[in-house]
Amino acid sequence: MFFSQADRLANKPLFFVRQAGRYQPITWGQARQTVEALGAYLLQVPVNPGHRVLLLSENRPEWGITDLAIQSVRARTVPVYPSLPEADIQLIAADCEPVVCIASTADQARKLETVRRQVRSIRLILVIDPPLTERRPSGPSGVPEPAGFRPV
Repeated sequence: MFFSQADRLANKPLFFVRQAGRYQPITWGQARQTVEALGAYLLQVPVNPGHRVLLLSENRPEWGITDLAIQSVRARTVPVYPSLPEADIQLIAADCEPVVCIASTADQARKLETVRRQVRSIRLILVIDPPLTERRPSGPSGVPEPAGFRPV
């Protein structure tokens, strides 16, 4: 459903993000490109159908885009409140055994680095790093890192 809407509304705004005091649009087309790029990146990790991906983020456009990318590879999103302490995140991660964790900020990624030492299923931690429109040249197996995300 998302992809057909993104095709139909490619140049229309999906989200608005405040940058330098002004609201800038993220179009359906830009969101689709990021969903596809992140999905391709996750497949190279590999994230397989049924795997879990822990998402430690506050409410922001990248949260929704990340969730769609996870769903697009038939994996499951495990949303985690960013206000939780490391000990609680570790309990959740130990229970769900994510293969990838995605954090909204470097501070949240530091929590996940500590958790990764105790949860052996975690293969990769990504940090959301706006803006979404940038492309990065490297990634596993030559797949470009998705715009707005970088490994820790």
